[in-house]
Amino acid sequence: MAYSPVTRTVVDTDRRFVFSFNHISDGSNGGVTTIDASALSANKLGQACTYLDIEKVRCNISTTAQNDSALVAFDASTDDTALLLNGDTDYDFSSFGGITNPKSTGVTGDIKITIPVQTANDSTFIMLECIKRYESLS
Repeated sequence: MAYSPVTRTVVDTDRRFVFSFNHISDGSNGGVTTIDASALSANKLGQACTYLDIEKVRCNISTTAQNDSALVAFDASTDDTALLLNGDTDYDFSSFGGITNPKSTGVTGDIKITIPVQTANDSTFIMLECIKRYESLS
């Protein structure tokens, strides 16, 4: 069976983007889901979103193997790891402005969620609350 997570945009306003991700493994495939920042709604000035910073994360990841963590990364020539997620937890990074995209070489502004090949019936739920940015990536 193919990697087929259920994704949903919960909120997409000028400033905020909230995304939910659900996946139940059949044991055969992992995969990558990309949040394309430039495809999000433009702001009131008509500017396209150029990148996202991560402000809050909620996750419930139930895996047989503890090393089957989900990777959340900022897309670049060499991706920048933002978080490794496993277990049932909430993170709130809003007190210091969130996990900011370091804008490394080859940055696209996108966020990638990578799920490894997991045991059948392992489940992953992730909700990302992001701040939309409109500045140049360079």
